[in-house]
Amino acid sequence: MERATQLVPRGENDGRTRFTATMQLTSPEVLHGLGVIADREKAPFALEAVTGERATMTFSPARFGGLTTWRMATGDKPPLYLQRLAEPWWTKFLAATQTVYFSFTGYPPEAEFQERAAALARLLDESHARRLVIDLRRNQGGDLDQFRRLLLPIIKTRTAINRKDGLL
Repeated sequence: MERATQLVPRGENDGRTRFTATMQLTSPEVLHGLGVIADREKAPFALEAVTGERATMTFSPARFGGLTTWRMATGDKPPLYLQRLAEPWWTKFLAATQTVYFSFTGYPPEAEFQERAAALARLLDESHARRLVIDLRRNQGGDLDQFRRLLLPIIKTRTAINRKDGLL
């Protein structure tokens, strides 16, 4: 963990740094680069139960995207935050609650950011949404100045959103 923490850019708080480092430790390439495992295709791990019993198991990495095909405990349809995992920015209007759900996991280039922010503003206006959920669970940080310049004004100027319980 100490070595993985050194790979994380330092612009965020300590909690985000630890979280990002932990996520790095799930990557066979990172583990190999840090010298934790010798082979990126398979790696032995020693497991010890609380009883003291030990076992060694060899694991191989899951293929990219393979986890999204697992059946969720919640049924056939995963929750919103686990849908469209390959998309760094997407929105969905939830009519029943007059809510726009905004999955914001990555910062696109400036021009694309401007286009997407304008599309979000249009969706808020056309849907007459009363709530905006900005889901940052999988966001690993980025250019907060872009957020302040391009997204914050959208929120501030919409009275239906810029109120108590309007932004979640």
